Amino acid sequence: QCPLIGLIKDVTAESLPLRITVHAGEISLLLRQESQWTPGRIDYRKTPMTTEKSAYGTVFNFPEVGFIGTGHLENEPENLQSLSFFVDGKEIENPGETIQADRSFKLHRTSKIRDFDLESIIEIYDKKLYETATIRAHKDTPLMLVYHFMHAWKPEISEFYTHSKGKKISGELNNLEENHRKFFINAPAPWTAVFDPTSNQFAVSKILATPALDGAAHSSKIWNVPDTYRKFYLTSFSNETVPAGFNGTWKMVTTFGRSVPENWKKNAETKIRQLFDDPSVKPDGLKFTAMGCGPYTPEAEVALVRQLKWENENPTSDFIIHCGDIVTGKVKDWPESQYQKIADLF
Repeated sequence: QCPLIGLIKDVTAESLPLRITVHAGEISLLLRQESQWTPGRIDYRKTPMTTEKSAYGTVFNFPEVGFIGTGHLENEPENLQSLSFFVDGKEIENPGETIQADRSFKLHRTSKIRDFDLESIIEIYDKKLYETATIRAHKDTPLMLVYHFMHAWKPEISEFYTHSKGKKISGELNNLEENHRKFFINAPAPWTAVFDPTSNQFAVSKILATPALDGAAHSSKIWNVPDTYRKFYLTSFSNETVPAGFNGTWKMVTTFGRSVPENWKKNAETKIRQLFDDPSVKPDGLKFTAMGCGPYTPEAEVALVRQLKWENENPTSDFIIHCGDIVTGKVKDWPESQYQKIADLF
């Protein structure tokens, strides 16, 4: 009995070109067979924003093994299981070297990496690029890390802008010796933007979904490798074990714009507000946090402050609602100041 992967590889080699370029409005996407049909370059208004000198997609780093996934073939290949192309809502079985979409494009891809099933979806519509990665674990698996949504921004990218730990952060991406191969951000960040002064174009990416599991806590990074790329990663499971039965999804949306250098952050913020306000970039519906029955004790108040601080720095909900009851029935005389104290916590 032939393994499915063998059949997929034969079909891919015979029926698909080595490279497919997708045009969907102002966004173009290069897909490459050599990297298991993950992206090879992202263009905006016919101008490359990323470089081809890199791997994209999802990569796992296994202890005592190393990297496996997409273009990382040094240890073992990612086993591609299925591949589907959709243009304007209709599946096409034999795409050529160029795909022209009027309204939308979608690539649906499944693969196996050791004891993980990986489902990857790339969509372009409404002038936005959406990327989704879902992994399912068949058994407990230790990892050095896993990372998704690699964007190998071209080496001309000169600056990043982000929001992390409750404050906005920006920095230069340059070729100075002290910044060679340096990682920037290295923290949870709901959005990240970069600027290309050679084209006066910028990109803004917003995290839409991450798993709730503690070990899956995510971190955004930009790796500054001069003359090669300024590469974005969304990392997770850093020195953690993925539990058997885990089924988690990460999702990110990226949009683009143009600006003169002195105004690019302001214009990027406008795009960011649009992403947060636009219901079309909230595919999982409205998310909110509901709580009640507390805090009853000083210790619970401290815990609530810590939780609200975390939520403000790493938002997972559209809003938080307290359903009532901040004092137990045993308390007969509750001062007005205590009500105000709890209200101030929010």
